[in-house]
Amino acid sequence: MLEAISSEQLTSFGLIGVNVLVMVGSLFAIWPERQKKSDIDVDAAVRNAPFHLLEKL
Repeated sequence: MLEAISSEQLTSFGLIGVNVLVMVGSLFAIWPERQKKSDIDVDAAVRNAPFHLLEKL
C-alpha cells in the first residue's frame, strides 16, 4: 500500500496535519471563555436586604 504513496506525499500530508492541529489548538487557546452567570443577582440581594431586621436580633 505504501508503494502507491511516495515519501514526499506522506511527508506533506503529515505536515499539513500537524499544521491543522497547531491552528486548531491556537484558536482553542485564544477563544474567549464565557463567564458563568450566577443564578442569584448578588447586587440586587444586597440592595434589597432587610437591614431593618438586624436590630431585632
